[in-house]
Amino acid sequence: MLKQIVSKEIKAGADICKVVTTAQTFEDNLAVMRLFSEFPGTKIVAFAMGTQGFISRVMAPLIGAYFTYAPSKGVESAPGNYRSRI
Repeated sequence: MLKQIVSKEIKAGADICKVVTTAQTFEDNLAVMRLFSEFPGTKIVAFAMGTQGFISRVMAPLIGAYFTYAPSKGVESAPGNYRSRI
């Protein structure tokens, strides 16, 4: 499903593709992070929100994300969109 979303974004002419989910399990991170290897050379922003998705935010820039996002405390834009303490 996530791969189809990126494919549709590319077909629509997106300069940067974005896929953001909410992780329910640790394995959900893997599905999101797999997008970087499935679309080499494509500018992709992909990560998972929520407590379970924290690792995807940290790892995304290291494995090919165009950028990642982590707001400061108090300015979260969506549930699960937060800055965690490391």
